[in-house]
Amino acid sequence: MDRGGIYIYTGESRGGFTAPWGLAVEAAAEGRPVVMIRFTESQEWEDSGFIRRMEPEIRLFHFEAAYGLSYAKKVLTVSECELLILDGILDLTQQGSITAEELEGLLENRHETDVLLTGSSVSREISCLADAVYCLEKAKP
Repeated sequence: MDRGGIYIYTGESRGGFTAPWGLAVEAAAEGRPVVMIRFTESQEWEDSGFIRRMEPEIRLFHFEAAYGLSYAKKVLTVSECELLILDGILDLTQQGSITAEELEGLLENRHETDVLLTGSSVSREISCLADAVYCLEKAKP
């Protein structure tokens, strides 16, 4: 059995949210089920109704730290999707709401599921867990 990959998208630029959405749409178009758990305060896109029209191919959830971590573990344990996006989870590790050890424990449950982590910055400890780290930056102010 192959292990799913761990991919990190980090940076202060606007692409930190849109890049994972592009990957979610690509995966859904290939017939791969996608779950996105948002740990961010903004619900701007979810409230528009546009995102909800992508269900059931892309399922979107919005949680606070502890609940989101528990739900993500459930999703991975039962192999509920092939791509799990944890949007904003890296910011929670920087704030201390979730420890690096808790995140590492969660990722151990990934089986064949690819997991994408986003946030404005990432610690060296967490980046070492990833198969690839993408740093998004604004090229021109």
